[in-house]
Amino acid sequence: MLIQPHAKSDQFFLSFVDSEVGHLDIDIPSRGTFDLPIMSRDQMYPLLSVGLGHRDPFLAGSGTTEISCTTLLAWAPTPFGTEGWTQVIRVSNASRSTQKITVQWILHSGTALSLGTGRFDPELPRKHSEEIPAGLVRIHVPDAWTYSRGEGTKIGLLDTGIDGRHQDLRGSLGDWQSFIGDNDPSDQNGHGTWNAGIVAGVENGFGIIGVAPKCRLYSAKVLDAAGSGSLEGVLDALQWCEDNQLDVVFMPFGSGNPNRRFEEACDRLAGKGVLLVSGPATNQGDPVYPGSFASVLSTAPVASIRRQGAELYASTTIMNSTLPGDRYGEPSLGMGAAGTMIAGVAGLVKSIDPTTSPAEVRRRLLATADDIPGYPNAKAVNALRAAQG
Repeated sequence: MLIQPHAKSDQFFLSFVDSEVGHLDIDIPSRGTFDLPIMSRDQMYPLLSVGLGHRDPFLAGSGTTEISCTTLLAWAPTPFGTEGWTQVIRVSNASRSTQKITVQWILHSGTALSLGTGRFDPELPRKHSEEIPAGLVRIHVPDAWTYSRGEGTKIGLLDTGIDGRHQDLRGSLGDWQSFIGDNDPSDQNGHGTWNAGIVAGVENGFGIIGVAPKCRLYSAKVLDAAGSGSLEGVLDALQWCEDNQLDVVFMPFGSGNPNRRFEEACDRLAGKGVLLVSGPATNQGDPVYPGSFASVLSTAPVASIRRQGAELYASTTIMNSTLPGDRYGEPSLGMGAAGTMIAGVAGLVKSIDPTTSPAEVRRRLLATADDIPGYPNAKAVNALRAAQG
């Protein structure tokens, strides 16, 4: 199917057969952007893998960086007579000539395509709705935004620092401090900035949106550029979190060595009304701390369930987020978003009812979580159900 814009309009409609695999031939004008919304008959999000091919055999496989393809979500009318979140395939042509491109997709959810609306746009994609990372869609975060976007909630991140001047983070930043002795709260690693975007990327018309885009983010730098830190730095950071009266604190690090002072600091913070979230409680059967502390909610990706034990899991995928220097990108080795997303969902729940205690937020996350087939004692977070209570 070759698609070109109507002579008098840049709008056109596409009808699809029921299929989990599809492709579309598109002629994209120079400096143009093509958006192809994809909707399913049951209005579920059709999670996609998207690839590009070039119809010119001399350019096919050339790997040109002038053609890019991403997926995002946009609020749009649906064929069902309502409005809702619609997944969009966006292809951009930064070259000086029209490009003949084939877009190919595979639906992971098994839902059938129904109807899409395509549009050519001569302007840059920045004017459009920003990207919602795919992992947020998997755990139903966009649905939960009907109830809260994190308003009034303070979420702390103990990590490698952040780029507090990033265009997608500075609007949510409450405060940032370093606890590694360098008086520099910025991020020389990238891990903290990437996690910060997943939690608190703001709604500003470009870039990405985090789980709780209207929360206030507090960044405590406890790890250096190499990802190393000290117990004293973590303890000082936890005291700083207490002083700032945070609601949720995420600690994306772990050690196999228990420490009584660390445990007492976590217990004290929980007693002050703070929900502490960390990575897994066990790895290959061995305990990991702080995840194994009773006052800490342990988390892990569903994909790691065979080797990592946790109280609550999250279905994750590789996704874009913020990186230092106003950049965006996928995670490097070792970055995972399960705990990051769960901390954000906890912030949504706390925002809905600020009087909710950490124990009640924790109970609500677990009580509303989805079953994981084959693992009767494991649960996966569901942001919508958690928001609904």
